[in-house]
Amino acid sequence: MQRCVIRSVNFNEDFSCFTCCPENGALVFNVNPLAYLGQLDGEKLGSLSSASMLGRSNMFALVGGGKTPKFAENAKDFVMEYAFNSPVLGVLLRKSGLVVLLQSSVQIFDFPGQPERRVARLDCWPAAGSARGLASLSGKLLAFAARGQPGYAQLVRLDRLNSAPVLIHAHQAPLAALQLSPDGELLATAGSRGTLVRLFGTANRRLLRQLRRGADPALLYSLAWSPASDWVCAASDKGTVHVWSVGSGASTSSFDQDADQHVASSSLSSASSTSSPQSSAAASPVNHHSSSVAASLPSSGSGGKFLSDLVDGARA
Repeated sequence: MQRCVIRSVNFNEDFSCFTCCPENGALVFNVNPLAYLGQLDGEKLGSLSSASMLGRSNMFALVGGGKTPKFAENAKDFVMEYAFNSPVLGVLLRKSGLVVLLQSSVQIFDFPGQPERRVARLDCWPAAGSARGLASLSGKLLAFAARGQPGYAQLVRLDRLNSAPVLIHAHQAPLAALQLSPDGELLATAGSRGTLVRLFGTANRRLLRQLRRGADPALLYSLAWSPASDWVCAASDKGTVHVWSVGSGASTSSFDQDADQHVASSSLSSASSTSSPQSSAAASPVNHHSSSVAASLPSSGSGGKFLSDLVDGARA
């Protein structure tokens, strides 16, 4: 059986849909129930390193990459295109703004108001151990790895960009993963050793919980919260996903500082392990990350309407 390389998987803002980028184009899925919704034409778009979906609409932010990108010949089909001097490591597309993650900066654009206007450029670090952008956006609160201070997370409100920086000293080692809770009240972080996950309150920057993943070092690919912020999980290069119960709701007063309720650890299949960010990058080192981002509204032929109808139907 021929191996399929998945370059990236991105959820939309409310985690109701996700997009994944195989060799060419992108596929769109509904989460619950799990269902295939449609695709972005690989013949037209070529290979992509990332595709981010705005809500449950047919607006996507696309990053070229892989072996056969076709951005140059399809520029006329994009609503907006952003060009940068370094590879794009990630994109956060939200109704509160467009955030582009580069190797040494986080760039914020006034989206959807004046999408061509850059409102801020903030220095940052990429994720430890891999060429991934390291940022999380919940509402108008943005968290990312602070530049020049390994192990620090920086918090910024998109509606108060001129305020003094808010820093959280999360780990002694450089950050490998971070994720804001859905309501923005909590921040989960992991360092490059991958043995601990720490939970902080974003309002007071206090350490609320320390969760142990294991004794052996591991590279954590991602952290995720449940919708009610009462569960958190971590996926690593060990081929496992660890899940913790962290209390009912997101109220910081409900946390027990000494409790460590490690509920489950599930092994991933070998097929899942081979689709990790590391193996995807190794499989296609040629132009894995483009230096441009295109905001696309697929509308040629029936593709755009087809996808929009399917998304609306799944939502109902």
